[in-house]
Amino acid sequence: MAIKLSWTNRNTQPITTSIYRGDTPLDRNNLGTPLVVLSNNETSWVDATAAQGNTYYYVFKTSNGSETITSRNQKQQAAETRGPGSNVFQYGDRELGLYDVIGADMFISAANLNTLVGGAVSAIVANTSWYKLARKGKVFMVPERVIGYTTSYNALNALGLVTGKTVQINGFTWKVRLMRGWREADSTVPLPSNALNTFDTATYSQTCEFNDFVYPMCAPTPVTQRLPNWSQVGVAALYSSYGNYVLMQELSAEGDRCFVRLISGIGTNERTKLSAGSVTQTVVPGTSNTNVGWWPVLELVEV
Repeated sequence: MAIKLSWTNRNTQPITTSIYRGDTPLDRNNLGTPLVVLSNNETSWVDATAAQGNTYYYVFKTSNGSETITSRNQKQQAAETRGPGSNVFQYGDRELGLYDVIGADMFISAANLNTLVGGAVSAIVANTSWYKLARKGKVFMVPERVIGYTTSYNALNALGLVTGKTVQINGFTWKVRLMRGWREADSTVPLPSNALNTFDTATYSQTCEFNDFVYPMCAPTPVTQRLPNWSQVGVAALYSSYGNYVLMQELSAEGDRCFVRLISGIGTNERTKLSAGSVTQTVVPGTSNTNVGWWPVLELVEV
């Protein structure tokens, strides 16, 4: 968390600005040691040590060598705005955490999002909530279930929805894209080239967005789940009668297979359980059917 302090400098000669901070109003006659001393006629400074939710009092002392002026106490609260909803963590931290649960009526509905991005799917499944999450310092909004079916990797890619399409929602800029379902973007872990079938992949230690975002949403707790369950719904609540496979961002090196995750296979003893029976965990990018779901993440674009 940080507070950016800005001021106007009307001096025509070099000055030194000392900034003091306290948790309560400061005694202007006994300020102690300054947080920082600026000597290049600055008009702003970022207090990177401020803690989210705390209220601080700042005093500025400016000097041109012959005259010194001390400001009044300036009250500031460290309350960053990183998208709608609360900016205080319920679980975790900026590396991986849950900020808030926001109603779709307060953010955007599945149908309106589908329209906004140009028609990602032909079958919409209404959602009631969005989870506001942090991961690797970034902020994400993730619907609490699959929100659409009947699409293909190629169709989503044509709309820019595989790696990210930028949209505006209620004054904030978001990048709408697919989750990564097997590895991090810079990982060297190879994508499986064929079916894993019903397979307990607990031996795989890499993290990915699907595991971190989806696992805490439902009652099962796979062995390497990294956050507490913030919801205890059954796995079936994550998908619909259309199907239970979700397109992920990864594509095979040859470009002829795209990666999907099987939702119904999430269990207490499996970390991923990528597919079941004779159905493979990769599909042809151009394949469009009712069994392939759209479960996007919205990544906050911050300047």
